[in-house]
Amino acid sequence: MEPVCQALNLSDEQKCTAPATSANLLFCRLHSKQSLGLYLGYKKRNAAFDELETRLPEWLNNKIAEQPLRNVSFDDVEDEATLAELHNYLYKRYGLLDRVIRARKLHHSHFYPLDLDYGHKTYIDKLTNERFVTLRALERLQKRALEVVYRNQTWLAWVRQQQEEEENVRENESKQIKREAAMFRRRNKEIESRLRRKRIKEGLRRQEAALEEAFKERQDTSDQQDEEESWDPIEDEVENDRSKFVEMMMHLLWLNPPKETSAHDVDTADAGDPTQQEPVEAEFNGVANKSQTGASAPAKAMNRNQKKRAKKQAKAESAPANTSNDGNADDSARIEVNETSEQVSKRLLNGAKFDWQENVRGDLLAGVIDHPHELHGQVLGLPQEEVDQLVAEIGEIKQLLLCRLIISQAALLPAALRAESVEQFFNDPELSSAELRDLCLRLEQPSLQEIRDACADFARDENEEEVIKPDDEQDEQETYDMSARDEDFWKTKHEKELEKRRRDSNEAPPRLDFGEIEDGNTRPGKRVRIKLCGKYIWNQASERTVARRGWLQFAVIAHGTKFGEAIQLCRSWDEFYGLSILNIFGYFPSAGWATWAGDRTRSQFLQLGFVPRFSFLGAHEMSSRAATGARGAGPRTHDVMECKNVICAHIKRNDPVSRRFVQYLNLYSSELCILVRDAKTGRIVVQPPKEEWWLTRTKSGMGRASRSEWQVTSEVNEGMFERLSDTSVFSDFRFSFSEHYDVIVWDTLPGVHPEEFQNRIHNTLIKAYRFTQGIECYSVAAPILKTIRRDPDTGRCRDVREGEESVWDVIQHPDSQSIDFLVEYLNGKITGRRDMTVEEKHERYYNEIDAAEDEVLFPEE
Repeated sequence: MEPVCQALNLSDEQKCTAPATSANLLFCRLHSKQSLGLYLGYKKRNAAFDELETRLPEWLNNKIAEQPLRNVSFDDVEDEATLAELHNYLYKRYGLLDRVIRARKLHHSHFYPLDLDYGHKTYIDKLTNERFVTLRALERLQKRALEVVYRNQTWLAWVRQQQEEEENVRENESKQIKREAAMFRRRNKEIESRLRRKRIKEGLRRQEAALEEAFKERQDTSDQQDEEESWDPIEDEVENDRSKFVEMMMHLLWLNPPKETSAHDVDTADAGDPTQQEPVEAEFNGVANKSQTGASAPAKAMNRNQKKRAKKQAKAESAPANTSNDGNADDSARIEVNETSEQVSKRLLNGAKFDWQENVRGDLLAGVIDHPHELHGQVLGLPQEEVDQLVAEIGEIKQLLLCRLIISQAALLPAALRAESVEQFFNDPELSSAELRDLCLRLEQPSLQEIRDACADFARDENEEEVIKPDDEQDEQETYDMSARDEDFWKTKHEKELEKRRRDSNEAPPRLDFGEIEDGNTRPGKRVRIKLCGKYIWNQASERTVARRGWLQFAVIAHGTKFGEAIQLCRSWDEFYGLSILNIFGYFPSAGWATWAGDRTRSQFLQLGFVPRFSFLGAHEMSSRAATGARGAGPRTHDVMECKNVICAHIKRNDPVSRRFVQYLNLYSSELCILVRDAKTGRIVVQPPKEEWWLTRTKSGMGRASRSEWQVTSEVNEGMFERLSDTSVFSDFRFSFSEHYDVIVWDTLPGVHPEEFQNRIHNTLIKAYRFTQGIECYSVAAPILKTIRRDPDTGRCRDVREGEESVWDVIQHPDSQSIDFLVEYLNGKITGRRDMTVEEKHERYYNEIDAAEDEVLFPEE
């Protein structure tokens, strides 16, 4: 039987099927040449590395005599010539180590996969550790070089801060390798063409090797040793490993990919090698799925512990990297940005349907100004012209996102500063595959915060005035303390954790202290920008409000998110409220955001700035009373349960309307109870007596119910605020700003119908805003409604153009009208609905009696 080559193909790691004709009948002609070339190449580089270790730069030689390279910080290097010498040495050292390790691993895994050489493995592990130490030393040196070369630049302090933050949350190498493998598994379709090109290239080499062998047999004048030494495949592997990340990022950035082989050539090459017909799953550089060696391979039975380990490993590899090393979850989740421009265009043109019943607990009216029939259960498509513009803008935002990610990687920053475009940056020869891998992993799964900042960079107006808000502004609410007892302070765990992070960031000394940065401008809040890859990014994008166009682009890019995740990225109440109004009127083409408005009552609350977080509205159904009389066969028994409706919500802080609303509810203590907490200070602004804090209570047993004691099963307490801060319990959003009050409103009496309970709150809001008619309820959102228009043909909401009629104009039209219904209740049940009379409307809205009361309650107004 003719011997078969035992090597694995470098292109797809499949076993070679060619006959073994060389190297003692172990390899075919091609793999024999590759094996010898790899062996001679890494031996030569090993010798070069040993020689380099004897020629250390003078500065580094003196330092290493005192401490190992992993502890050298380069803090005291001030000379640019010394920095250049150290950089050349470390860069060459890293390059030699990287190529030696690659060649040794490649040689062993592809040509001698069954040999177990533990001494060789130990030596590779030693070299791998040296490579890691060299890479980290090179990063520290590049940080110091930035400090020396750009010490007078205004952006230096900001860049240094970003790099320090990235250093604190950096994942170890093993996690990065797992994320790389998971990324290529997810991107299998995108890299199939790359694998085909590799197969074609290796097939051509095989043909060239066969032709060369036949020619030399005829001529019999070849010098085989010299020719095999002149060819070294490791350089091709290094370039291939580097280019795979570049191609992946070019694909993610919607940039033109490199020219590929035609489909006819690919089909021809694939048909010629049956062993390469099976799909390959991102098997690059040892990051291969070793189990995928054949479809007929039998599955090995695993015991219980092996199954648990395999399940845990699969979960860890597939989960996005949204946690830091300390185990704390990142407030801004990571998402995959994997849509192509064609997919985005198709999605925007066609629109989408969504489950309109989400967040709907009551009546939902279709055909009103904020919810037309066209928007019921679907997101409307955009016209082609607007889609093309959005796609072009998103392509620019993706490049800005890349620049923002580059800032935190000191090794990439010099190349980005030199480059005038993203393409020029990728072509920089100093970028190593490890640095590009880290950048690619972050670009493939950026955080929502990073996407928001990139959108803010794109939508920023360079001529806008800087508004600096002092931190020690007067707190107006402190003069309105209505608590009749000593002040209470409740802080949630999330708020305490944020405060601790701020204290730690302020008190902990930076890892590298370079003193004052003499940039000639120390005014706080100064806008600073830096030009990377020919594009400007700003230092205050995270703190400043995003323009409306930026949020529209964010909604398109992060289409798989919920609106609560966007709320978490808002920096002020006004930004959140404007975003909420736009979303209620259907401005954003995102199905995940369209469920925010909910039913009619929730939508009205949101438009009036009362943001429900959690509610229990089943008191009329849960409340029950059962008893047996003494004249029956058995003894007298009773079983009573009483429940109250409750709403936990947020209102704006330091706002006269909020103060009036809280004051009014506090006066209605016979109907409603209210507890208000200042989110900024944790101070309890107002609270009812302790005996009113219960929400659910029961009594049961023998005898009369009046003789039994109530057992409180749930009540308003600090734990409720704690649960409200958890986005996984009650709601999917959490404010990142403290410009709000946490409000808990519940019934004084049990068993009240939910509509009656909510109507009381809604009527109190009407009084607080001092509305005199129903149409005025839209005036709160008037600044936003004046800038949008409902398209008369499609019903879609968009920005108003000059000369067009806005939504506010439609509301103010003489033909527009509002209808007020009165719902009648009896014993917790609805008994009827009817139109309000003139007297009832006068009582519902703000009138002269309310104005007289306000003169007493709010004399300063």
